[in-house]
Amino acid sequence: GIAFLLLLAFALRIFRLGEQSLWADEGYGLYLASQPLPDLSRDVLIDLNHVPLYFFVLHFWVRLAGESEFAVRYLSLLGGVLVPALSYRLGRTLFDRRVGIVAATLSTIAPFQVYYSQEARMHIWTTVIVLLAANALTWALDRPGDGRRWALFASAGILGLYTFYYAGFALAGLSLAAAAVLLARRQGRALVVLVGANGVILLAFAPWALLAASRLAEQAEHKSKDFLRYDLVDFLSLNWKAAIAGVTAEPERLAWPLAPVGLALLLALPALGRARYRPLLPLLLVVPLLGVFVINLRYPHFLPRYLLFATPALYLLIAAGLSWPFAP
Repeated sequence: GIAFLLLLAFALRIFRLGEQSLWADEGYGLYLASQPLPDLSRDVLIDLNHVPLYFFVLHFWVRLAGESEFAVRYLSLLGGVLVPALSYRLGRTLFDRRVGIVAATLSTIAPFQVYYSQEARMHIWTTVIVLLAANALTWALDRPGDGRRWALFASAGILGLYTFYYAGFALAGLSLAAAAVLLARRQGRALVVLVGANGVILLAFAPWALLAASRLAEQAEHKSKDFLRYDLVDFLSLNWKAAIAGVTAEPERLAWPLAPVGLALLLALPALGRARYRPLLPLLLVVPLLGVFVINLRYPHFLPRYLLFATPALYLLIAAGLSWPFAP
């Protein structure tokens, strides 16, 4: 059951957690987090390349847990264990318990997820927050007249944007899916509430966006010189291989897992016919992929971990495809 999967997720992620030294970005994050709060606040305002929430959380975490490699990465491990749990909840809501269990299993053992659950960076926590937003949205759609449920979605959206810029694409995909559902139901009042929730998210993020806009474009232009500009086929291939086999797999060993998993993804198309809120998973996957790809065309500064938060939608679709032949 799900309890066993969470124990397995914990075991896979804690194995050799502190064995390697912190690499450059991890060390920089620890440097920021280890400073007094006034200095941390000053430095995140100087380095607008990152939104600040993760570094403030890490600041308080290291004061409790210490600054060893194991302690610093343990924060990410906690997020990594939450991902299968939240994937299970979303799969059960959209399909049934079987799909939830399969999706949680995929999230538990996926090398991509395990790897970044052992890295002291914000990417696994972005994934957690996106899943929280997706679950909150389904909860709101179940009872669209309950403002508290929309407030939970808006709160997750604000946390997501202050954790990682690209989380905005996940929120856009979720909001488009919700709008499609509400339009199909002809629930105009709930659609207004959805727009209002997005307005609250944007209003809360506006101060940071105004500070960061010009500086962020300048930094992206500078960093782009060191990265490749992918065409669409290469971009999708790179992310597909990372999501299924991880970032450390040898290319010649990738053929075996990619082909059958691709077939399972194709089976997700008929499986979506029995899903609640059918647009949610496709848009949660496709909107971030296309949004980040378009940015890559202008500023070719991309690594697969930037789209880690979109992989639960992929795993859920694969789980639906694998479960479809056995559906009642």
